[in-house]
Amino acid sequence: AKADAMRFLAKLESAKGDEAAAIMEFYGKKKTNKVANKAANRKTASKVSSGDGEVGGTKTEYDFSEDTPLGPDLLRRCLAVIRTLCASSSTDQFVYPVDPQLYPGYYETVMNPTSLYDIGKFLQEAGNKFSSNHDDPEIEEVVAKVGRKVRIIVQNTLCVNSSNNIGNSAEE
Repeated sequence: AKADAMRFLAKLESAKGDEAAAIMEFYGKKKTNKVANKAANRKTASKVSSGDGEVGGTKTEYDFSEDTPLGPDLLRRCLAVIRTLCASSSTDQFVYPVDPQLYPGYYETVMNPTSLYDIGKFLQEAGNKFSSNHDDPEIEEVVAKVGRKVRIIVQNTLCVNSSNNIGNSAEE
């Protein structure tokens, strides 16, 4: 897991911070303009209104995967991967916890349900926890756990009946 994380970091550096290009290079695929445009379009910001009726600031579409500027670099890069995954249309059903109303029986079929939302929140909490200690060896354990959680999402999709839309998305 650590070797994969380090290999991805090298790809991200060679792509000069372009997350989509680094992911595509990591998996040995060429980045297409379609992928780049989709990632850019998903990062659009919207105005957020405060309780007093004033509109202020901007909020990204997936605030659970926002960067933690004071967090360790490895965790910030994991958040970048989560943001990129959220920009992919094949992960739409797994960005937030699966709705049992839309997919009855999902929580009876899947033993370890998780979502990109859960992973993003976990990373943000870890980023805040380690903001003052970037050399803590526990950071590598957090990165490994994130990798396991992403694999669990893939396993969950394969676990669900292939006639279900969720199962078909796993094949993409």
